Amino acid sequence: MNFKIIFILNIIIYFIIIFVPFFLTEEGLLEKLDFNLFSLSEFYIFGNGESGISILVWIVYGIRISFFIAFSYNIVSLSVGIICGFLSGFYRGVIGLIVMRIIKILEVFPGLLFAIFVSSIFQSNVINTIIALSIIGWIGYTKIIRKGVIQRKKYILMNIKEQFFAYLIPHFTYPVLIQLIFKMSIGITFEVALSYLGLGVSMETPSLGVLLQQGVNHFFVAPYLSVFPGVCVVISAFSFSFLSEELKNRY
Repeated sequence: MNFKIIFILNIIIYFIIIFVPFFLTEEGLLEKLDFNLFSLSEFYIFGNGESGISILVWIVYGIRISFFIAFSYNIVSLSVGIICGFLSGFYRGVIGLIVMRIIKILEVFPGLLFAIFVSSIFQSNVINTIIALSIIGWIGYTKIIRKGVIQRKKYILMNIKEQFFAYLIPHFTYPVLIQLIFKMSIGITFEVALSYLGLGVSMETPSLGVLLQQGVNHFFVAPYLSVFPGVCVVISAFSFSFLSEELKNRY
């Protein structure tokens, strides 16, 4: 896919996340029983969901929630990855062995299944969803940092500030940035999946996963409940995935 198209898609997503909620009232988040599963109209162009919630408003705020969780989980994972990566790369003895053994154990479990297991233990909310995703999300960052530290360890040992920033930091920048963008798509997809199963954010919180769950329950009565959130999930996840792939091929 053309890099410019991918870039424009990401700009549109950022615009929706940042600016569109200012033009929408939070009234659409509230229940209106008179509009329960109300079809598309001039006032509700995406229709209404269960209890009369506005699907358009829920989608916009749901994208914000998904983006926030995906970004937060990546920041937490990156922070843990930097620490574990430096320790396991610089001290390749007992510490490095312990870190790599933990990674080997966690890699046995598929990411989404492990997140479902962890989420089933805790209460459904935004913070616990971020924790559930971060527990296994740090592995990729740790491998990148560890590999870079091992390859550039001599510059750290020389303790020369100029060489450290000239060789070590640039060596991490692009791989970490590509990893972060790619994991944004994973974070969005996993958050939607967990919320769909009732294990992510609470049912009262605007979420694309909650809308998809409603859509399955009323697919033949209100198919738009599944179509509109589903399209948004696909566009959001694939835009980040394609962007990371394009950056990987360029750099």
